[in-house]
Amino acid sequence: MLVGDKIRIQDDTLSKEINYIDTIISPTRIKTLNESARTFFKNRNPQIKVLRDSFSNTHEHQIRSNEVEKLSISAYLVNGYPLEHSHRVLALIPNVSSLLERNGEIIAAGSTDKLYNSLDNGQTWQEIVDLNNYLEGADELTGVSTMSLRGGKIMAAASNGNIFVEGVVNKDVVRLRKPR
Repeated sequence: MLVGDKIRIQDDTLSKEINYIDTIISPTRIKTLNESARTFFKNRNPQIKVLRDSFSNTHEHQIRSNEVEKLSISAYLVNGYPLEHSHRVLALIPNVSSLLERNGEIIAAGSTDKLYNSLDNGQTWQEIVDLNNYLEGADELTGVSTMSLRGGKIMAAASNGNIFVEGVVNKDVVRLRKPR
């Protein structure tokens, strides 16, 4: 156990409580962050499970109409988590500022340094470029304010004042320096 670990305390009466480790006093004594709401007696077989969310368990969920498919993952039980679980769905781009359509491809940009595309009407998305990889010492960018297509190539205006143009070979990015 480590200081800061989330723990579940339970006993044979099926009473349980979630708390956090504040201090490790000795190998057999800990201090919790919050005062316990009840007493866990020795003769009731009290147990502590560490609820770390750092264990590796890779799996996928399908999301349709903003509903996440429920899965039962047995590896969760070993770590003290319930068998059924849910996730918080995070957007690839928290604030979308620009969308383009190019021959059935949708391209999205916004409050991130990455551009994403979809080839199946938005069912799946993949990163097509991280613009911070093309800065060569310039200020890191935090977003793309606008995009347009010129000759079928993407032009993106970034938050750091740079303009990025999709290259001809292997979708390389050419950076135009910001005006002085």
